[in-house]
This record gives sequence, structure tokens and C-alpha cells, in this order.
Amino acid sequence: MTSEAASSFVLHVGIDISAKKGSVAWVSATIASVPAFEIALTTPGMDGLAQRLSALAPAAAIHVTMEATGHFHARLAHFLHEQGFVLSVV
Repeated sequence: MTSEAASSFVLHVGIDISAKKGSVAWVSATIASVPAFEIALTTPGMDGLAQRLSALAPAAAIHVTMEATGHFHARLAHFLHEQGFVLSVV
């Protein structure tokens, strides 16, 4: 990765996925970190996450990486992608 590519995202978000919830944390050079927090893998939980992240930076400036856990990650991955977030599933 070049330094130019590394600086293209304002916020790097990691999500650890389980059957019913996701644990969310982020790092940024310019945005204050917060303690990890959990979201329900429901429509209200996913909407709340998207709103919280969008309040920090435009979706296209946020890189979300999440764990591929069975099929549990799929709904959140599709939702975030549709909202315009850059997404990696690993």
C-alpha cells in the first residue's frame, strides 16, 4: 500500500461478527477513538452504526473491515456496501 492510498481513508473500522451482534472499534489519525461498542445485527442496529459513522466522515472515506463468520456477516456487509462504505470481508 502506498502512503497515498493509506491516507485516502479518514477512518478505519473493524467489526468482529458473531451470530447476533458485532463488536465495533476504529482508528484514525484525525478522529478520536472510542471504546469498542456492540451493535445488534438488526435493521435498527445497522442503521445506528451507519448514522454514527456517517456523522464522523463521508461513507466513501471510511474503510470497514469485518470478519467473515459463517453467513452472519452477510447482511451487515451488504447493508454497509449499499450505504457507500468501502468494505473488506476477511
